[in-house]
Amino acid sequence: MRSAEIAEILREIDASIRKGETRRAAIRITEISKSARNLPRRQALELAALARRAYVPQISIQLLRPWVRPSSARFVEAEPEEKIEFAASLIQLGARSEGRELLNSVDHRKFPERDLFASFALFSVWDYGAAIPLLRRYCEHAALSDYSRLVAKANLAAALVHEKCLEEARALLTELEADTRAGGFTLLLQNVLKLEAERSIYAQDFVRAESYLQAAHELSGKSPLDDLYLDKWRAIAKVSRCASVDAILEMRKVRQRAHDLSEWEAVRDLARISHR
Repeated sequence: MRSAEIAEILREIDASIRKGETRRAAIRITEISKSARNLPRRQALELAALARRAYVPQISIQLLRPWVRPSSARFVEAEPEEKIEFAASLIQLGARSEGRELLNSVDHRKFPERDLFASFALFSVWDYGAAIPLLRRYCEHAALSDYSRLVAKANLAAALVHEKCLEEARALLTELEADTRAGGFTLLLQNVLKLEAERSIYAQDFVRAESYLQAAHELSGKSPLDDLYLDKWRAIAKVSRCASVDAILEMRKVRQRAHDLSEWEAVRDLARISHR
């Protein structure tokens, strides 16, 4: 397959991810990765980034390992972008310390994505407060594409919601909802609606929270993970509104589903609510 044909396929996968078709994207990424040895190095990096975004970071690790973690028999200097992407995939897989160490070897002034992925590592240990300045700095970087800036703002909004900066989060989420709708970025819009639901729960506005969850559900790919995360926030809303026996039992059922799917962050979130 020629380089131009591969480039077109990568663009199609990127479009699928932006529209929320992550399962379709993951299938195509898996197919292409089988012939990864024939990919030019730059396109291997692009495919690795798509793999992480489609929630198959193990493929990203596989693609970049020859350069970032070469065998002792060969030495190849990894490019900063390869280190960043490899680190981001490690963090997604749960290897936070190794990922952060690798990110620290990259200059954020030249490669601003370093700050974004460092914030993801902080998210994974609930340190949203420490992530906020990194995300603000990343949002302000002049080199970001419009889509990358939307992603950055959505993550900043997530950190603000978790830190209970509800008014600032509301203003940012209102802006993001308008921009993601206008751009047709279904996956980002769905995440923004989930964040608006979460913010509404913290503000004790449970009717509005359910409205946002319903809107997010209508955009979802109807995958088990989509259903899980929507049901997670419905369960949290019910317990927050009234910690009845039925609400607690329902939350435990959702927590068991998260455990069965190995979605440990959802398990942790539900456990944290249970022990308030």
